[in-house]
Amino acid sequence: MRTMQPVVRSRRERGYRLLRALNSPIYSNLLGWYSPGMRYTDHSSIAKGFTWLEGVTTVVVMALLIAIIWPAFSGSLVNDRGTIVVLVNAKQIHYALKAYAVDHNGLFPEAKYSSNKAYQALLPDYLSAKKLFFARGSAWTPDRPSHSSDANKLHPGENHFAYVPRLRVDSNADFPLVAEGFVEGKPGVYSNAQKVKGGRMVGRGAVVVRIDGAGRVERLNKSDYRVYDSTGIFSKRDIFAPAPDWLAPNQVPLNPVRE
Repeated sequence: MRTMQPVVRSRRERGYRLLRALNSPIYSNLLGWYSPGMRYTDHSSIAKGFTWLEGVTTVVVMALLIAIIWPAFSGSLVNDRGTIVVLVNAKQIHYALKAYAVDHNGLFPEAKYSSNKAYQALLPDYLSAKKLFFARGSAWTPDRPSHSSDANKLHPGENHFAYVPRLRVDSNADFPLVAEGFVEGKPGVYSNAQKVKGGRMVGRGAVVVRIDGAGRVERLNKSDYRVYDSTGIFSKRDIFAPAPDWLAPNQVPLNPVRE
């Protein structure tokens, strides 16, 4: 019968075996310490990197989120305090127009030659302050409304906003109703010359409020300074131009009156 001989280990070898045992996950949890310098490595605890498919998926998701969020910040083009004030004032004018329509069988104020006539119908029952029609720096409103002038009349030079006539509360909710004044004699057209009527600062859009109350600073087309809605992948529509299934020929926007 073969006799098992005792294994004789050196002191150094016994020390290495003890260190490896202490560095195992079991002893690490029991003793509450871990030495990264030890030879033993628990490979199961090492986090794996992204695969190429996970990386591509992450990039695609981020791109979609940016595409959704970006219009809310840059698409609206609200880039200065004056623009925000004009947008807020336009929304208040819209609220007054809706209140007027409720009292007049759903019809907005009638006007033929200028938006001043339509907006004047809101004073003083639906709007108490003419200053809402003023816009600092606009060629349509060179001076603030005078306190001495008739509070119930919107005089030339006191109104910055254009108006789309002959609309009802139940008209297409996307129809524009209130907008910043256009270039004189060119309804729906703005200009890159800031000091002229309908002029816009570089990079600034135009405030437009729709019938449903949706108001924003619309982006202007760089070639003709008009406002377009997308109607398809390769098609668009001038929101102020009469067209089939859109504004009628007698619903051309009316500019303010300066003189």
